[in-house]
Amino acid sequence: MAEQQLVDYIKKAKAVGQSEQQTRALLYKNGWSVIEVDDAFNALNQPQPQAQPQVQVQPQVQAQPQVQKPQQPVQAQQPIQTQQPNLANSYMAVKRSKTILKFSAIIIILVAIASIALYSLGQFFDIPYNPFAPSPERVVKNMFAKLGKVDFMHSSGRVDINASAYDGSSFGSASIAITGDVDRSDKNNLKSNQTLTIQFSVPQSSLEARIGVDLVVLGDKVYIKASDTSTWQGIDSVKGVWLKLDQDSVKALSEANIQSINLQTQTGYNAEIVNKIQELFAKSDMFSVENNFGNTKIDGKDVYHYLVKIEKEKMKEFLKQAFQIALSQNQNNASEQTQAIAINLVEASINSIADIIGDINTEMWIGKRDYMLYQAKMNRTIDLGLLSENPFPANQIVIDYNLINSNFGKPIVITEPESSQKVEDVLIPIIKMQQIKSIMSQISVVASQIFTTNKSYVALCKNKFVSAPSGAYYSEMFINAIKNIMDHGATNPACFARIQNYCISTQLPSGGYVCIGPLGFGSQRCISSMTICK
Repeated sequence: MAEQQLVDYIKKAKAVGQSEQQTRALLYKNGWSVIEVDDAFNALNQPQPQAQPQVQVQPQVQAQPQVQKPQQPVQAQQPIQTQQPNLANSYMAVKRSKTILKFSAIIIILVAIASIALYSLGQFFDIPYNPFAPSPERVVKNMFAKLGKVDFMHSSGRVDINASAYDGSSFGSASIAITGDVDRSDKNNLKSNQTLTIQFSVPQSSLEARIGVDLVVLGDKVYIKASDTSTWQGIDSVKGVWLKLDQDSVKALSEANIQSINLQTQTGYNAEIVNKIQELFAKSDMFSVENNFGNTKIDGKDVYHYLVKIEKEKMKEFLKQAFQIALSQNQNNASEQTQAIAINLVEASINSIADIIGDINTEMWIGKRDYMLYQAKMNRTIDLGLLSENPFPANQIVIDYNLINSNFGKPIVITEPESSQKVEDVLIPIIKMQQIKSIMSQISVVASQIFTTNKSYVALCKNKFVSAPSGAYYSEMFINAIKNIMDHGATNPACFARIQNYCISTQLPSGGYVCIGPLGFGSQRCISSMTICK
């Protein structure tokens, strides 16, 4: 439909004698389209047949030359110059504004869509010069921040340590492997389920050892089970048995005069101290990205792959502050002077060790979408020759470390073992047995000396009990040994001796016996000098 303003303008232009060609040229110049102009002329031309009789009837021929006179170009253009700004130009200004607004809106929408697409694609593909890609340092910082807040996680790690000379000859090796799950959904009640395997070997002495341990932590309760004790003598009785360690265990072991872990301190450490150290770790800023290997995949997850350097000086500062935080938990148990001495010793050790180790380079694989640490690897050679006094026979130690994490945020259920024994009920008898054997071995040493001097064991026993001649140098030792044996709950040792044999035995709190003779330890009850301890 024709614009009425445009029709009115054409009418006035015709009235002053402007040709259709001139009118069209001016309208096109001011932004009117051909279609709009055609519609306006068509609308104007429709009533023209009715106007013709009026023109033919008029006898005034002179009126036409006045309108069509070429001598009056200014008069013919006056209505155009006066009406055009008010009609065509104003209408075009409005139209241009609308067009610009529409165009600007389209541009903004396209830019927004492109930005979202670029950001989204950047989560899955390597896009060169992506302005939305986070810096590697920001990725690492986000990783540590998010890793400290994740509630559930599965981890599997292994550390291999090899000691050797500069020529490559081995002095020994050790490995520690640990795998399991962690539940930190309750910050005051840490739960974990871990399997730990430790093994080491020393080729020069043909020494090899291995032990496997299952560990369950439920807040302030710890459950331990020795799953592999093939190379450890004396603990076969506890193999496969869950031992429960709690506050009551601490008290019982303390009363038995056996050193143990202070669970009260350990519990506070797990809750408050760990949180403080994690916050300190997140703020330490001791990590810098040395190399960006590009993006890859781990278990189908898109990850960043970086070489991250742990800076030595910043690592020193972090370890010192972390130790002070941990030490503050025991501030009521030690004097300020003792704490100051401990801090100085630890800081000196940290400085010495850090200087030898130097900066540490670690490969890290960090999730692009969740910023979780999926894998970390480290290989480091420590030159022991840098020590002022090297207490080790080896010249260097090579450490390989590999950690793999998974199942981030996937809830797990960690429960206490179905059956367990109190650790004090199992360990105290074993430890007391070992202490009693240690005391009786001292008596055995003196027995050998008596035999060497007298060529007989007879002087070892008097009235069936361990004794010593008056004034003998070992008299006081015998008295203390017997007292210590009885303090551990055993009976006064029975002693029988003859020229070539002796047998000393004591009954344990459990009802069994332990004996010693020229052939060593046994479990016999000595009833005469003829009894062979075995």
